[in-house]
Amino acid sequence: MKQFHAAPLYFTLLLLLLGHFAHGQQKKMGPEGGSLSSEDGRLQIIIPAGALKESQEIGIQPISNANPAGNGLAYRLSPHGKKFAKPVTIRISYQRNDGSTGHPDLQGIAYQSEDGVWMSVGGGRMDTLKKTISIETTHFSDWSQFESMRLEPANPIVGVGETAQLKLIQYLRPEDLLPLTAKAGKETPFGIPYLMDPQAVKGWQLSGPGGITQSGNRCAYKAPATIKGRKATASVSVELKASVRKLLLITNITVVNEGISFRIDQGDWLHFGKEICDYNDDPEYVFATDKAGRNVSISWELKQNNFQFWNTTVEGTTTNFAYHLPGHSINYYSVNTNGPQENEVASPGFISLAFFNNPENNYVSGEFKVLRAGMFDVNHKKISDHVIEGFFFVKKKLNLGL
Repeated sequence: MKQFHAAPLYFTLLLLLLGHFAHGQQKKMGPEGGSLSSEDGRLQIIIPAGALKESQEIGIQPISNANPAGNGLAYRLSPHGKKFAKPVTIRISYQRNDGSTGHPDLQGIAYQSEDGVWMSVGGGRMDTLKKTISIETTHFSDWSQFESMRLEPANPIVGVGETAQLKLIQYLRPEDLLPLTAKAGKETPFGIPYLMDPQAVKGWQLSGPGGITQSGNRCAYKAPATIKGRKATASVSVELKASVRKLLLITNITVVNEGISFRIDQGDWLHFGKEICDYNDDPEYVFATDKAGRNVSISWELKQNNFQFWNTTVEGTTTNFAYHLPGHSINYYSVNTNGPQENEVASPGFISLAFFNNPENNYVSGEFKVLRAGMFDVNHKKISDHVIEGFFFVKKKLNLGL
C-alpha cells in the first residue's frame, strides 16, 4: 500500500480551498431578480427583475478552463442552457494573475457553445479601476475570461547557452482584436492561435542577461553561456503599434544550469551536469550517474505541471527521490520510518514540475524538498534523518520504455 504523508500546511490549505470551491455557489431567485458571486469572488451574476418568470436555483460552479486563450478558472453557470426573458449581467475580474497581462485592451469574455466552440461576446463594459469587465447575455453556459493575444511560451525556463524561440500570437481576427469594442451582442468564434501581423510590432526589448534576435512577430532569446549561482532571470518584452494605450507583452525567462542539483542539510551543492543526465517519460523520472559512481534519480507519477508529494517506499519507483553513494553503502531516500517496528512512511515534502514538450524545448524542470529524508545502509537499516532540497532541468535524450 502506498503511504501518503500530510502536505506542508500551505499546500494543505490550498487543497482544502480547491476542494471547497469545487462545491460551487447556489441561490434561489425569482421574478424579483438578485445577484450571486463565485466563492473566489472573481465572477458575479446580476439578474434583473423580470428576467425569471418563476423561482429558479441559480448556480456558479468553478471548472477547468478549456478556453485556449483563457485565464484562471472557467465557470459553469446553471441551469445550463437557461434562457432569460431579459439580459443578465456577467461580471468578471481580469486582474493580473494566472498568466494574464492585465492589460485593458486585451480583455474579453467568452462562452462555450453547445458544439464546443468558444465565442467571444462584444459590447462589454470595462472598469479599469476595479479591473472588471461586464457583458450581458440571455443564456447560461460555460464562461471564461480571456486575453486576445499572448507572448509564448509564457515564462520559459532555459539552460545556459540554450535558445528560447518566442512568438506573438493572437486568437481573434484583426477586426475583432479588441473584443469589447465590438458592437453589443456580437459573437465571434475563436480558438486557433495564429501569428500576429509583423507590421503591428513596434519592437522587442531585453532586460537582463543574454541576447535577443528579433524578426517581426518572432524573437529568439539566447541564454548566457555561464551564470552565477543556481539561476538567473531575464525578461523579454514586445511593444505593439496599434493600441489605445501603450501595449507591452512580457515574458519572464529563468536561466538555469542544466542538470540535477541538490544539497543535504544546507551543505555544498552537488551538481550532475547535462552530459550525464537524462529524462525518461515512461515511467516518468530523471536520473544521472557520475564517474565516482554516485547516482541520483527523481521519479513521479503524473505528467502534470503541479505539486506532487512523496508516496513511495525504499523499494518503490513512484514519486521518489533516491541518492546512492558508490557501492550503495549509503543511500538517501524520500522515505522515513515510524514506530518501534520502523514501518516505512513517505517523507514530508514535495516536487513541483514543469514540462516543455515541444520541438524547441523538450525539457522537464522541477524543484523539490525532502523534509525528513532517511539515510539507509546497504541492508536498508535507517541511520539518520536529513533535509534535502534541489532542482533539475533535464533534456530528454532517449526513451528507455521501462
